[in-house]
Amino acid sequence: MTDPLSNHDADVDRTTRNLESLRATFWLLQTTLQTRTLLEAERVAVTNIESRLEKCLEIIQELEEESKKFKKATDPGIAGKVKVAGRRLAYPFRKSELQKLHEDIDEIPENVDVSLGVLQLRDQQIIHNSVRDVKMLIEVVRAGVISLEIRSWLRAPDASINHNAMCTKRYLDTGAWFVEGPLFTNWITKPNSFLWLNGFAGRGKSILCATAIQHAFLHTRSDARKGIAFFYFTFDDEPIQDESPMLRAVFLQLSGQVPEGNTDITELHTLHPDTMPPS
Repeated sequence: MTDPLSNHDADVDRTTRNLESLRATFWLLQTTLQTRTLLEAERVAVTNIESRLEKCLEIIQELEEESKKFKKATDPGIAGKVKVAGRRLAYPFRKSELQKLHEDIDEIPENVDVSLGVLQLRDQQIIHNSVRDVKMLIEVVRAGVISLEIRSWLRAPDASINHNAMCTKRYLDTGAWFVEGPLFTNWITKPNSFLWLNGFAGRGKSILCATAIQHAFLHTRSDARKGIAFFYFTFDDEPIQDESPMLRAVFLQLSGQVPEGNTDITELHTLHPDTMPPS
C-alpha cells in the first residue's frame, strides 16, 4: 500500500512548478500588452482581455492563501519541524484542497490563452485588411477608366509601385501615433488645410506617408466627391525627380476618380494630340 504521506512533498513540488509556469505565462501577456502600440480598433479587444483577466484575480488570491498553508517551513528549529510534521499528518485530509489548487491553476492559463489568441486573431485580421486596402487604393489611382491611348500619351509614372513598396516595409502599428494624433486629424477633416512632414533623409518619412495615404483613403473612399492622389520622389530614379512627372501622375490619378475627370483629360488630349502633355 502506498503511504499517502510520502506523496506530500511530490504534490507540493508539482504545485510549485505549476505556479512558476503560470507566472511565466502572465509575464508573457504583460510584456505583450506593455510593448504593443495599440491601434484604435484594438482597444475593444484589449478591454475584453482585461475583463477575462479580472476573472482570474479571485483564483489567484485563493492560490496565494492556499499556498501559504502548504509552504514548507524554513525554520530549522524544533518548532519548524513540528509544524512540518503536523502538515504531513494532516495531508491526507487536505489533499482535496491541493487538487482544487491544480484545477484553479489549469483554469487560469485557459483564460490567458484565449486572451493571447484574441490579439493574434486581431493581428491577422488587421494584416488582411491592410493588404486589401492597399490593393483597393492601387486599383483606384491606376485610373483604369482612362483609355490606354490617353494614358500612353500622358506618360504619367505609376506612383502605386513606390507606394506598394513603402507599405510592405510597415509594421502593424507603424505611424499609428501620427494618424491618430491631433495634427493629422485636423488636416484630414479641415478643408484647405496643409500638413508638412519634415525630416532628414532616411528617417522613415516615406513609410510614414504611406500610412497617412492609406488612412486618408479609408477616410475619403465613401465620399464620391473626394479623390486622393500621391507621388513619391526618389533619388535613385532620375526621370521622376522634378515636378512634371508628379503633376502628370496626380492629374491621371484624380481624372480616374472624379466624375468629370475623364472628360477633362480627353479634352486636353484633343488639344495636344501630337505634343508632350503641358505641365
